[in-house]
Amino acid sequence: MSLSDHHFDVWLGKPAPRYTSYPPATKFKPIEEEGDTPHLAALAQTETPISLYIHIPFCRSLCLFCGCHTHITTREDVATAYLAALHTEIDLIRRKIGKSLKVAHLHFGGGSPSTLTPNQFKTLMRHLRTHFNFLPTAEKAIELDPRTTTEEFILTLASEGINRVSLGVQDIDQNVQEAIHRHQPYELVQKIVLQLRNAGIHAVSFDLMYGLPLQTTKGVESTVDQVLALQPNRISLFAYAHVPSMKVYQKKLEQYGLPNDRERLEMEQAARNILEKNGFVSIGMDHFAKPDDPLSIAQREGRLSRNFQGYTDDSASLMLGLGASSISDVGTMMVQNEPSISAYEEKLKQNTLPLKRICLRTADDQRRAHIIHDLMCLYRAEIPDDLKPSDEAMAPFLQAGLARWEDNTLVIDTTYRMVARLIATLFDATYNPALVASKIS
Repeated sequence: MSLSDHHFDVWLGKPAPRYTSYPPATKFKPIEEEGDTPHLAALAQTETPISLYIHIPFCRSLCLFCGCHTHITTREDVATAYLAALHTEIDLIRRKIGKSLKVAHLHFGGGSPSTLTPNQFKTLMRHLRTHFNFLPTAEKAIELDPRTTTEEFILTLASEGINRVSLGVQDIDQNVQEAIHRHQPYELVQKIVLQLRNAGIHAVSFDLMYGLPLQTTKGVESTVDQVLALQPNRISLFAYAHVPSMKVYQKKLEQYGLPNDRERLEMEQAARNILEKNGFVSIGMDHFAKPDDPLSIAQREGRLSRNFQGYTDDSASLMLGLGASSISDVGTMMVQNEPSISAYEEKLKQNTLPLKRICLRTADDQRRAHIIHDLMCLYRAEIPDDLKPSDEAMAPFLQAGLARWEDNTLVIDTTYRMVARLIATLFDATYNPALVASKIS
């Protein structure tokens, strides 16, 4: 697939939020009243299963591309103190809600949850099962760093019911790995995949990244070819976000030079072509799955959704986030925990939930959120007259063939899927390109 200059000019240089939420993260405000827990009322009233996210912030070493809330440590006692606080948070929420919530989806993110010891993970799972009611069909997913994942940990995951794993691979090329400070031989990834499947965990996803220093289109194609040999069920293909104003260590990557916008888009298209030729279904902007994967089925049936972890078949309307920096979403509002581990732990020592920021959704926000969700997941959305963008704003997309109107329904052409983020900005009342360019949203 060749890149039309006309298509590229529409896309070039226009930053946009990832829209894993609306309003985006830039619109969160400090919680004014200490101990305020407004989101718990919605959770206490729900009878439907929720989605549960748990943030484990620890990594053994720093990857220079990282934009996550992480803490670098090799000390087991640091994780032990954090887990004690996490257990207290679980206890407090269960007590305040007054009942055991049903859980349809559990996701461990980070950081690297694989930095926990097997015993730490077992104890955490035991505590979760005590306070939450996991459905027999619940998906239990975890993000793993192959470099810190042991066979003992994998066997522990299997024994605790983990049934989906996402492996951070990023790139196979050794020069790229050296530049981003992530030495991870292909043979290591291969070994971990084999151990997972031998343990009975067959749903395996890979996270890949483009736009990293020293990457070339040929190199990205080589990485995709190599990981396909390991037969993953899903692949996420993310663009590297260079934000040294927020993550100072990213500035070190500039010594190698970074791919420009056109090169990045060519990498994305080249990887997409290989994946689609090998039978993977394009899911939204940046996910790919085998045709029989639940994500592909959800997209075919119009049930695909998007949350803070990206595209998902999770149908839960409420999400509870646990751990430092995690976000809960209960529809009318989103609340975020303290990103600082020390502040998170200190509040819990005082038996106070560690909430930091909140974003209340107005009725207008909810209407816009629905449109943006449909554009990002379904690539079409019905647009009410009062929210229709101006002809001037729509003209570049219509003229380039990137979108079209079907009566009152806006349809995005799926040839260049990344344009969905740009078109979504037309319905974002908070959109400020300069602000988005300087922040991770």
